[in-house]
Amino acid sequence: MSKTANSATPAPAHTLAGVARALERATLVVEPVLRTIASIGVLLLMIATVVDVSMRTLAGHGVPGVIEITEVLLVVTVFLAMMSSGRDGQHIRVTLLTDRLPEAAARLVRSIGLVLSLMIVGWLTWATIDKAIVSLRTAEYRFGLINVPIWPARVAIPIGLVCLAIVLIFLLTAELSKYSSVVGREREPFEDLLDAPITKDLA
Repeated sequence: MSKTANSATPAPAHTLAGVARALERATLVVEPVLRTIASIGVLLLMIATVVDVSMRTLAGHGVPGVIEITEVLLVVTVFLAMMSSGRDGQHIRVTLLTDRLPEAAARLVRSIGLVLSLMIVGWLTWATIDKAIVSLRTAEYRFGLINVPIWPARVAIPIGLVCLAIVLIFLLTAELSKYSSVVGREREPFEDLLDAPITKDLA
């Protein structure tokens, strides 16, 4: 029998459902942290843009280095928010085919799609992690009106990709084991409040 997120008895760790449950726990712990950092990044982007536009209007010139700073913030924000998008089912999906297939066939098609997605994300992670390590070790920065460190953006890229891979692996194991969860399901705004009992059950 498959286990669901609301089951009173946890699935054995060695089963697919047990792996899915462990990945679900990891997602529900890590995702709020990354989402908070990404939200702060969005706030800083807004503040930097408002200040720059105000300076251009009032003083006739912008804030030195604001373009370089916003570029770094944008990369950090986008990649650290990838796990949140996967957790909330917000990535682009086309269900025209799977909605019309029998459940078993739909699960197979979704599983194949997840495997292909994992292969791409894994390749992207491998391609970016070495550059992130070098950038961090050398404290890489971008030369301009001011020297802006770009290593945070380099580091954020593989972190975001690894966290996205965790969600994809969870979704794959959930599909194969028929494990039911709030992770990967499209939610309404502020639905975290409704998820609180489920999150508590996973503690």
